[in-house]
Amino acid sequence: MQAFGHFTCKKKLVYRTQTYLYINPKDQTLSLEAFETLLAQDNSIAGTIMLFHPGNSAPLTCEMTTSLLEQNFDFTTAFSELHLDKALLAFEGLLKAYEGQLIEIKTLFNYNEANLQRKNALVKFDTDLQGSKVNYDVNNYNFSKKIIFKGHFIFFAWGEKFDEVAFPHIFAYASGIYKVATQQCPHIAFIHNPNLTPEESASILHFAQPLGMGNLKNKLPKALKKAFKTNPPQSVSW
Repeated sequence: MQAFGHFTCKKKLVYRTQTYLYINPKDQTLSLEAFETLLAQDNSIAGTIMLFHPGNSAPLTCEMTTSLLEQNFDFTTAFSELHLDKALLAFEGLLKAYEGQLIEIKTLFNYNEANLQRKNALVKFDTDLQGSKVNYDVNNYNFSKKIIFKGHFIFFAWGEKFDEVAFPHIFAYASGIYKVATQQCPHIAFIHNPNLTPEESASILHFAQPLGMGNLKNKLPKALKKAFKTNPPQSVSW
């Protein structure tokens, strides 16, 4: 499995705006040029996995622990092959049904930082989406009016860190994305809390992330494997 992505920089903030996983057939490695050729072809995208944010993503030519700005990364580059971070590695070995195809990785927020689910970061996103302040570049929000999903399935895995009461504007933003997803794609899947039905989980936009801590550290990988046992993937509880 390989990952390819595109980065932009606005006001000294780095965004990962496009990301794709390539599911390699055995003993095959895709060059950057071959990836761009494949991406341009019709029906090359099998489906979409939607995460919360890119994490601390970086091209193979850069270190993951240092800002791309400090490494003088060339943001005019169209695409770069990426390091497989922990969130992407969670899917390794589970996507064999899509060999030779691309899986698009979309994120709720494109800002390329390690941890954006802490409360102070969520507050900044919420105030942005309220329209009362601009913390991040407006063009790097995936508003429902512009987002396009390709492929045969969408697997939601953006987590459970925001709710309608504490972060109403994030909730409305995410709700719009989910609604558009159901209109554009017939196959929606996710991992949900066993105490909730899939419908209840969808109503509050709670979709488990691929990685967990504590008692979910072992449960989520097993649930993820079960979800992708079928093609398209299915909704399962952890």
